[in-house]
Amino acid sequence: MNNYNLLIGKHEAICQTIAECFAKKHGMYLEYWVGDEVGGLACFGDHYFFNVNDMTEDLKHNYPKGAILDWFDDRLENKAEINLRTYIKLKQQ
Repeated sequence: MNNYNLLIGKHEAICQTIAECFAKKHGMYLEYWVGDEVGGLACFGDHYFFNVNDMTEDLKHNYPKGAILDWFDDRLENKAEINLRTYIKLKQQ
């Protein structure tokens, strides 16, 4: 095993932990990683799809429970592109 494999293994373990913490916060379960690419796009409850950056943003800033789910649904329903941080700020006004 080379150093890259060790680093990638650690990265995947951290991403898995982030996804599990995120799922627990929102009362969901991690269904799978799209394409079995841990650290890419994760599916929760066979409906919601989030990347690690969005999950990390949610946990780091302790956004209200469910707010990221509303963001996901609103983006689908309205075909709007708005980042999570801006969405949260607008909802808090």
